[in-house]
Amino acid sequence: MNKIIFITSQNLSNWNYKRFGLEILRKNFSIDYCNIGNLHSNRHLEETDKKYNHLLKIYKFKNYISLFNYLFNQKKNIYIIDASSNNDFVYFFIKKLIHLNGFREIKIFSGICIETKTSILKRTALLIKKIRHKYLIRSYFRILKNYLLKKIFNFNYFHYFYSGLESQPYKNFTYSHVLDYNQYLEIKSDKIEKKLKNYIVFLDQAYNSHPEHAFLKSPNFLSKNYYDELQLFLNNIEKLFNRKVIFCAHPRSKKDSLYLQNFKNVKYNKTAEYSKNADLVIGHDSISLNFPILFKRPILLVKVSGMELTNKLNNLKLTSTMLGCGIVDIKEKNLNKDLICTKVDSQKYDKYISKYIKFSGQEKNSWKIISEKLLEFQKN
Repeated sequence: MNKIIFITSQNLSNWNYKRFGLEILRKNFSIDYCNIGNLHSNRHLEETDKKYNHLLKIYKFKNYISLFNYLFNQKKNIYIIDASSNNDFVYFFIKKLIHLNGFREIKIFSGICIETKTSILKRTALLIKKIRHKYLIRSYFRILKNYLLKKIFNFNYFHYFYSGLESQPYKNFTYSHVLDYNQYLEIKSDKIEKKLKNYIVFLDQAYNSHPEHAFLKSPNFLSKNYYDELQLFLNNIEKLFNRKVIFCAHPRSKKDSLYLQNFKNVKYNKTAEYSKNADLVIGHDSISLNFPILFKRPILLVKVSGMELTNKLNNLKLTSTMLGCGIVDIKEKNLNKDLICTKVDSQKYDKYISKYIKFSGQEKNSWKIISEKLLEFQKN
């Protein structure tokens, strides 16, 4: 049977099984799910869901030697999908060797968001303000290391699956879309349920609780009072619009997460469903903004203290300009409806979709597009 090696830094959870399209891929391919998180972090993302253990071959590696031996014992006609966050030199070196040895790695653009650049002069000025933050020096070395590794190894992939225009610098490609578009396709024709009306959505990013900060040992510059400020802000929004706020928790947040205890109407793994019919969607610089953009819902962006120390604030401002949506400060107590745009500029939304979400290609699950294309290669 045809084979795919799926490399990731995360345990096989229910969320990962669905978003990585493993149910679709395993219909035509045998799947080796290779978790290499232990090779570059002493933390882990996602809890293992053992109900999938009998469906896939699951591997965890104690060291790079075992990973190297595993890969070089594989047949060359297999495909590799790398969704890991490993940027170690040894890992890049192993990947370069398997590329040179004829292994076929495919590149998938799973999700793209607006990223602005900060000038060297401004970064230098901000360094003084950030110097005491945990993991700061480590993060600068990691950025420099990642830049050098990409220049040194310069991977050329067997095939690219493009999403928006922003992801199209290469040849040898197939049009697809970001992973969020799969959920959009699933529910776009669903009828509106009566209970899903007259509400506002907040898109949670677990800003001060996100597990990737510890996993990647990256600094977090946002206000330590963020959750208190957010609670007050959402309460003011409810009073202003006379609508309840549905708090769509971050996919990696657990139901017993302490930060969620102070919020009402918390929903898990329902961001797409609640975004579809919301009167207003509130968020920051999250990729989950894809959902209200696809469903053409009004968006309000919220800036937080500490964003000015990174490119997050500039990202937010550019997003506001591109979508024609409002932007307010989380500390703003005198909120005014007139200053919050609740209209949608469809042309700007469509332009954003073409650039970052989907430019062209079939209207079907991206993993079906990928599976069918890889099967074509096997026949030729």
